[in-house]
Amino acid sequence: MSLPSAAYFILGSYGNYQYSIGRAPVEDKSLNPKQVYLLRPSAVGMTPWVLLKTPRGYVFKIKDAPTGIADDAVVAILNPSLTHYVAWDLEPVPGEQDRFRVRGPNGQYWTVDDRDTQNGRRIVLRESGEGSQIFNIFRAYREFAEEEERYSRPVDGNQRDYDSERNRDDDRQGLFGYGKREKKFCS
Repeated sequence: MSLPSAAYFILGSYGNYQYSIGRAPVEDKSLNPKQVYLLRPSAVGMTPWVLLKTPRGYVFKIKDAPTGIADDAVVAILNPSLTHYVAWDLEPVPGEQDRFRVRGPNGQYWTVDDRDTQNGRRIVLRESGEGSQIFNIFRAYREFAEEEERYSRPVDGNQRDYDSERNRDDDRQGLFGYGKREKKFCS
């Protein structure tokens, strides 16, 4: 099963703990590679990833930065002259929808690290079978299609669906009230 190029959310797990995979909510301003984490639940929301399908695999982009490998860990590449991005292979988990293992060019897999940090658990590269290596990858729009539809409908000032008959100008009170007083005040 291959995924089309699109925006996705990636979830990982460690024990009973499951949350978003992403970059740290607060990072330094340098152009050094930025670590990718299994974030803590206190982190701000889920960050969408962009997966770009290429002939060699998938380029995973987080916050407009492609990912690569530095010190046996998955990192976001801000300066391509320091570290090169990687085309990752997606291996579907047999019999499970939206669940994948992500393999690098060296044959190692994305794995949630055992050590905890202030930003969460790092995503590192390990041999097959070591640690938590299965990730949920699902299209960003899937869960939000209903919300998008709700926010795309025109509404009136009371957040009700817009009805042109109900919202005629002659039904509303003028800025200073109705009729004579408004005319008297303005003249």
